[in-house]
Amino acid sequence: MRLTLLFLFGFFQTCVCQTRDIDKLIKKAEKETDKEAKIAYLTQIVSIDPTYRYAYFERSLIYIELKRFNEAMEDCSRLIELDPRNFTGYLNRGICKMSDGDPRDAIHDFYKVILLDPNNITGHFDRGIVKMFKLGNYDEGIKDFDQIIKAMPWKPIGFIARGIAKMKYGKVLESITDYDA
Repeated sequence: MRLTLLFLFGFFQTCVCQTRDIDKLIKKAEKETDKEAKIAYLTQIVSIDPTYRYAYFERSLIYIELKRFNEAMEDCSRLIELDPRNFTGYLNRGICKMSDGDPRDAIHDFYKVILLDPNNITGHFDRGIVKMFKLGNYDEGIKDFDQIIKAMPWKPIGFIARGIAKMKYGKVLESITDYDA
């Protein structure tokens, strides 16, 4: 009994200390302006707690900014593994795949984003861009841009993207209509 209590006390004390360490590192990471130093803080956090989703998410964003897509994909995949319903992991991993030359695999991640959040404008936009520019499938890209226009008719991005797709597809007059919208 006494041994069990000592074990539990030690376990509790370790958890409290780790939480304090993580809190300190988060504060340092949030204040840090140097991207490499911020990556180092976030890496320390995941070494203390490998299930800390925020650190993977933040580090993946920095890796994307630095165009270190393989490292960003690893963090996004880990985020998805920890939280399969988190659409941002799929979205950012799709962006990495799109940027790293794997458009067909990127589309799978964007489909997952839209499955988890059907009104996710960024998922539709990125999927449409991949379909249109990377795969040359303008009709399918236009369908995604139509979804953006349907959800947010006051935003010009859907009209502009659809107009570009129609122009590339040879539908010049329809394209002009979108630019005028």
